[in-house]
Amino acid sequence: MSEIQFTVRSAHGEEAFRQKWIEAGILLDQPGYVFAPAYDVEITATQGWSGIITKPTGELSEDGMPVMHQVPGWHANAIARGHTADAMMQGLPQTDANGNLLPFMQRTWAAYIFGLVETQEIDPESGFPFQATTEDGGILYGDIADIATPSNARM
Repeated sequence: MSEIQFTVRSAHGEEAFRQKWIEAGILLDQPGYVFAPAYDVEITATQGWSGIITKPTGELSEDGMPVMHQVPGWHANAIARGHTADAMMQGLPQTDANGNLLPFMQRTWAAYIFGLVETQEIDPESGFPFQATTEDGGILYGDIADIATPSNARM
């Protein structure tokens, strides 16, 4: 079964993200994550519970560990499977000439599906690397391969 993994950051929180996906017809307007029948997608908050983003302050604690602070917003990993993944990739090359997987936005129709503006930046507030954003800049989409965190170890 085909599978595409990507990551999402909503500067305005989880509900803003949900509303964008409801507007796009991906989610049904019901509590939680009830996907429209045409979609086979899984959403997982990065820390398994609330999607909280933390970032090092540059300081160390008394025991030598990095001091972290919470960044406003919400972050989740997403997986599109089966027919949804196939439709997102249809007709697009998946690898470069050397067999390396192309970036998420180059190998999928995600920009079209989610109504995104493609870019390649680092969010200054969270340090989140992203490849596309909603027009208002409130929701960022990225390639899960660009984020090296323990929660992405299942790749």
